[in-house]
Order: sequence, then C-alpha cells, then structure tokens
Amino acid sequence: MAKRPPIISDTTWQAIKAAAAPFKPDKKARSELRKCIKDYFGMQRDPAQMKRARDLWRRRAKEQVSDAAISYAERQVTGWDRILREYRGHGDPAREYLFGCLFDVWRWHFGGTLTVTKPPLGGPPSGPLVNFITAVFKHVLGEDISPDTILEAVRREKRRATFIKRKRKRRKSKPPL
Repeated sequence: MAKRPPIISDTTWQAIKAAAAPFKPDKKARSELRKCIKDYFGMQRDPAQMKRARDLWRRRAKEQVSDAAISYAERQVTGWDRILREYRGHGDPAREYLFGCLFDVWRWHFGGTLTVTKPPLGGPPSGPLVNFITAVFKHVLGEDISPDTILEAVRREKRRATFIKRKRKRRKSKPPL
C-alpha cells in the first residue's frame, strides 16, 4: 500500500512561493502541485490499474484542444508509459514523473521557463526553477535534492519535449486515412 501524500499547509505553500520568486503562482498552482504530489505517491499501484490510467490519458490527449491541456495529457501518458516499461527496472520512474509534473506546474502556473544557471567558473546550478524544485522536495517531501540532479532532470525534460514536438509534427503532416 502506498504512503499517503503530505498536505501542503499554508506555511509550506508560502515557503514554496517565496523560493519561486520573482515568479508568482496563479490560482490553480497549489491545486496542481497537490495533484503532482498525490500522483507521485500513487505510482505504487497494481500494473493493471496503471495500464487503465495510461489508456484513459491517451484518449484524453486525443480529445484536447489547447497546448497546455495536450501537454498535460501527454505528460500523463508519458509518465504511465515510463512506469509500466520501467516498473521493474533500476530507475525511478515515479521520480521522473514527479519532475515532469513539477516542470509543468512551473511553466503553466508560475510562468517560468526550464532554465537553470550553471556558473562558468564552477559551483552548483542555481536559479528560480532550482529554488522552486528544492523547496518542494524539502518542504513537501522532506528530502534534500542536489541542484545537479535538478539540472539533469531539466536536460531530460528538454529532450522529451523535443521528441514530443517532432512526434506532433509528424502526426499533423500525415494525411488522414
């Protein structure tokens, strides 16, 4: 049985908002962050349940119109696909899903971009995105996370986004049957 996700208290939410400065969240940011955390904790489910969830999001992705809704639905499909494929692997697909979901919250609800500053003379990566992810891990999950880990997750996300963009382009260029 999966652990219950932690509650995002007002104090925790204020700490996350402060870490994300100068970016400010919209009205949906907190509820979307809750969904991310809840989904992350719910990843340890029966594989049959995970397949049903993936198939549901696959159908929803085809029905969406806005870029934000398509991106979210495709993120769900990608997340479930990774988990099902790597369920018994050495990676942590639930953590990978969490990063992707947090990146979506950052972009769509804080207005941020997937940028991390890497000092030219060395030192840890930094920036508002690093601060936001670090705050979520610390205050919500009770974990410390390395800025280098965040940088690597951003790089993976950018590769994933490029792949999805190419996939969409191919889908649009194919004539209907």
